[in-house]
Amino acid sequence: MKKQKRFLLEEAQIPRQWYNIQADMPTKPLPPLNPQTHQPIGPEDLAHIFSEECSRQELDTEHAWIDIPDEVRDLYTYYRSTPLVRAYALEKALDTPAHIYFKNESVSPLGSHKINSALAQCYYCKREGVTNVTTETGAGQWGAALSYAAKIFGLEAAVYQVKITMKQKPYRSILMRTFGATVEGSPSMSTRAGKDIITRDPLNPGSLGTAISEAVELAMQTPGCKYTLGSVLNHVSLHQTVIGLEAEKQMEMAEEYPDMVIACFGGGSNFGGLAFPFMRHTILDGKKTEFIAAEPSSCPKLTRGKFEYDFGDEAGYTPLLPMFTLGHDFKPANIHAGGLRYHGAGVIVSQLLKDGLMEATDIKQLDSFKAKDDYFVIASGTDKHFEKLSAAMGMPELAQDPLYCDTESRKKNADSLKEIIEKWTADKTVSEVCKIIDEAGIPVAPIYNCEQAANDKNIVEVREMLVKVPAPVKHPDAPKELTVIGNPLKMEEAPCVYYKAAPDLGENNEEIFESLGFTKEQLEAFRAEGVIN
Repeated sequence: MKKQKRFLLEEAQIPRQWYNIQADMPTKPLPPLNPQTHQPIGPEDLAHIFSEECSRQELDTEHAWIDIPDEVRDLYTYYRSTPLVRAYALEKALDTPAHIYFKNESVSPLGSHKINSALAQCYYCKREGVTNVTTETGAGQWGAALSYAAKIFGLEAAVYQVKITMKQKPYRSILMRTFGATVEGSPSMSTRAGKDIITRDPLNPGSLGTAISEAVELAMQTPGCKYTLGSVLNHVSLHQTVIGLEAEKQMEMAEEYPDMVIACFGGGSNFGGLAFPFMRHTILDGKKTEFIAAEPSSCPKLTRGKFEYDFGDEAGYTPLLPMFTLGHDFKPANIHAGGLRYHGAGVIVSQLLKDGLMEATDIKQLDSFKAKDDYFVIASGTDKHFEKLSAAMGMPELAQDPLYCDTESRKKNADSLKEIIEKWTADKTVSEVCKIIDEAGIPVAPIYNCEQAANDKNIVEVREMLVKVPAPVKHPDAPKELTVIGNPLKMEEAPCVYYKAAPDLGENNEEIFESLGFTKEQLEAFRAEGVIN
């Protein structure tokens, strides 16, 4: 019998309501506070920044079910339901008896779950007569989603993107601008908050807290403008519960119910969206399910932060929120300034963690190991993998050592384990190490520089990651071909075709000008006046 891999709902089965876990929580979240008076604030106070409906949803602790507006649900049907996928290959690779499922939100128009709340927030803004929306973004998923939703509802969008991430991921800002948004690297000189930060630290790489300050300031100073947020707050997690509500129905199709729900954690929208609908059965029916939020060790607010009232932004414009926090002036390392790097945790998640209804773990970046001549990486993800690795190293006793016998122990003692591995590899080349470990059935790979990668047979010939295309410049001295990076996605029945390189500077100007309505005569006149080349 063929195993079913993907589980999809019919359009009619897409949820018609969001689930508001606040109504069912044994301990209600503490209220946000006015930073001047330190008194609880109400929806009317939040409505100075957010849409009125989102402000009501934020503080609603009574209604467990909130209707999804028909217009928003119709837009959901463009990409929902998203597939629930049984990860058979991963189960095999891990050699585990567990049944692993994942909810694939990448099939949305913007490639992430963020659009679920962006559509709702922009809908409410439009309905209330708002003309402009502002927001912040790190890696760019939320900024792209908000830009897309704003375009759909005819709103002008301004996005402040963490400056260092904007430089690292330039195509994300291009995507936002494609949908008509204005995008600024944060901190910027366009707001008082940004100017103050740059004055104190001219080389400040930015953070989500900084970007939020700028977006909130712009919203407060612009008539007809509201601030929108992609995570952390309660109404955002509410909108994301469409994910978990679908997953519930899809798990019924698979005739299973999860023993464990795991999701990555930045501010809480992804975790809450998947986990909260299942958690209601734990709260109301006593279901025994573990809920685990996985956060990066470079921004460990749940595992190492303090539960206290803190600002949601660096400048202190937002209300004080009760949450696990690293401090609103937290700055991640430049290389980690993008996604999952917010200083605080969502108010609901913070209370649930405090009450013991869920747990959190922090995940380190994969470390590298040094051999005699260079560096390599190992992907030993399970206890069985580690047994094989220990045997391959000639140290089978390591797998029984209490310091390294399970994943948690190896994580706690990662530094001493690295010393042991590098002592073994000290007299071996990377090639020799990779051969030994690979033959033991453990994923392993050398770390290449550009020249080494370009000369690796597997990369160049097998994976076809370097391909030749005709050069765009037609000049006697120019090369006839260019070597470019190939598409990493390979499909058996739809091979990628490479027909030309990226255009040279100005190569397509003529076609673009003509598409904008300029005649050849006008273009010749512009050239004569030196307006264009």
